[in-house]
Amino acid sequence: MTEMKSIKAKHSQRGAALIIVVAGLLAILAMAGLALDGGHLFLNKTRLQNMVDSAALAGAKSLQQNAGNTSAATAAARNMFRQNLNAPGHAEIDESFDEQELKVEFSETVRVFNPGAEGPYIRVTAADVSMSAWLIRVLGFEDKAVTATAVAGPSVAITQKNCNVIPVMVCGDPLLDPKTADSFWGYQKGTAEVLKANSSQGGSWEGVSGPGNFHLLDAGSGAKAVQLGLAGNYADCLSASEMVDTQPGNEVGPVAFGINTRFGIYQGGQTSRDRFPPDVITTGQSVKLSSRIDPELGRERVTVNGQVVTADNFGLLYSYEDYKADVNAESFTNLPVDQGGDAQFDRRKVVVPVGNCQGVDKPGAAPVEVLGLACFFLLDKVVLSGNNADARVYGEFIEDCAVNGMPGVTPGTADTFRIQLYDDPDARSS
Repeated sequence: MTEMKSIKAKHSQRGAALIIVVAGLLAILAMAGLALDGGHLFLNKTRLQNMVDSAALAGAKSLQQNAGNTSAATAAARNMFRQNLNAPGHAEIDESFDEQELKVEFSETVRVFNPGAEGPYIRVTAADVSMSAWLIRVLGFEDKAVTATAVAGPSVAITQKNCNVIPVMVCGDPLLDPKTADSFWGYQKGTAEVLKANSSQGGSWEGVSGPGNFHLLDAGSGAKAVQLGLAGNYADCLSASEMVDTQPGNEVGPVAFGINTRFGIYQGGQTSRDRFPPDVITTGQSVKLSSRIDPELGRERVTVNGQVVTADNFGLLYSYEDYKADVNAESFTNLPVDQGGDAQFDRRKVVVPVGNCQGVDKPGAAPVEVLGLACFFLLDKVVLSGNNADARVYGEFIEDCAVNGMPGVTPGTADTFRIQLYDDPDARSS
């Protein structure tokens, strides 16, 4: 009897082991399927994206060459897509997608794409292109689908210099070449910085770029020029490697009056809403921004509740990503021009020269070499108080702005531009 029980137990164990082996094989097959079919999906998504990119660029070019003729632009986009569809390697997409379903739309604006207009921006979409599934069928998937969209249109005027600069300079580290470092002359993407300090907490560049300097460039004659320059009327166009003159003095009031026009606040005379429109979104910070000197960096760092703002706590701030999300959702504080208002996009996005401040010790005005031009997002309006201890300009570093691509206060028609791709505001990837 004992021997029979032992035999039954062994058969039971063998049956359990077989189930485990089969389950393991199915799991391995599923993982292999995810890898194989995932790679297949990614490859065809990339191919499809390249095809709609080419179609959008062809359509945008035709739109410019044919005086805004959307019919000709649509034909050009479809023709380019068809040529790519017939190219080697695209047979599977050709079999799965009816080119008549290719969607071509036009819009007057690109940050908010409003289909139905006559351009100059064009969007090409190939949606739900079916791809065969292979091994992942063991998980119950019969097929896969990919979608690609592309937006193209004219750039702003191409220049050798950036002309949308504010007369403020931040100091960079000349040893951190952006071509070899993970930062732009010491500034990293998604970090909060003090763009303009004041005298109350040792914000001067003394010992770095000259005592009496507080990050201001020579904007012209007096406080009025500082105010107008920061509002968007700085006359000089800048590029890397040239020398610019700094300006002594703090000019807290004019700095605030100029910057705050971008937030729809007009004080101190000299500026008006029609001349210096506000941004479409003027949302500030729900937390109080402050700053303190970082001895290692030799500059002030932005703080919240006494803690330096880093990647770990950056989510506390209303950031440029939040701004773009609100723009895409059309959650505007002020209506943009194309919707009957007077506000402009990206007035809070400013170009700031990054200077080589090391070794410059001339009191007052001093020439400083421009290392590069950085784009910053203005985090909040400038606060004026009793002793102006909090009167700082805070900005989030976004990117290198060496190539002119910023809208001015009164943008006009560009004589020289290029046709380029843009992110589709209605798609996660484009």
